[in-house]
Amino acid sequence: MQQNYEQAVQAIFQQPTPTEQPMNPASQASKQKVFIVHGHDDNLRIQVELFVRTVGLYPIVLMNQASGGNTIIEKIEEYGDVDYAIVLYTPCDEGRNKGAQDLNGRARQNVVFEHGYFIARLGRKKV
Repeated sequence: MQQNYEQAVQAIFQQPTPTEQPMNPASQASKQKVFIVHGHDDNLRIQVELFVRTVGLYPIVLMNQASGGNTIIEKIEEYGDVDYAIVLYTPCDEGRNKGAQDLNGRARQNVVFEHGYFIARLGRKKV
């Protein structure tokens, strides 16, 4: 498992990130872009990013993009011009129903928000 993780990390970091490349290089123009919405599970995010690259698509991960002083929503709007989105619902936060005692794992609120944003922008079949 550790070896797979290390190989995935190496493969991802051998690829140039979008911020290291011109905005519309000819080599990337033909690739369809996939926005990866994620919480704090870096291992899963890296695995999905590697999978997206492996199948010939171009992953967009918001945390890897320059902010330029923009707010999160402005960054999503700027980098959200994609063909598809993958949303990773991982139990990174805890919550409970009102009146309940037990905490349950739940996705981060930004994940839920971005999921709705991309459904509205791309349609359910592309998210």
